[in-house]
Amino acid sequence: MTSACKRQVNAAPNGQGSLRQVLAQAAAERGCSLRALTVLAPQRDPYRLDTPVGHRDGGWFAQQVERFLGPTAKIHLRGLHYRISSSGDVRMRNGLPYTKTDQAWEWFQEEPAKAARWLGYVPFDRIIDERNAPPGIYVGTNKNTEELIDQE
Repeated sequence: MTSACKRQVNAAPNGQGSLRQVLAQAAAERGCSLRALTVLAPQRDPYRLDTPVGHRDGGWFAQQVERFLGPTAKIHLRGLHYRISSSGDVRMRNGLPYTKTDQAWEWFQEEPAKAARWLGYVPFDRIIDERNAPPGIYVGTNKNTEELIDQE
């Protein structure tokens, strides 16, 4: 595994890494199950990604980032998907070729891309999210602001 593929956080591949430990400790302190503290669906909650499968997928994603981007470049997730699929020689975990299909895209963004970032294999800022414009803050010029404050 190249240096860019090494985990950035203390995440053990046995499901007892740092994210899983935080969740397990909170469950023990409150006397409840992991499920009771899982906010999202188990397959979507970042604290539930710290499993052998999550580490395998995260490592696979990190290898693709290293191969197609090098150590520092940034890219939109969809752009990386296109680079990988156009190479023709990358295989998914099921052994099938990685192709430019909706099935591959859904798997890519929901499993390895998410696991790699949350488990520390790839820094979050290497993947650019351009789905939404940056928030805009608009401050109106209400001449009656003092009157409104006085009424409260």
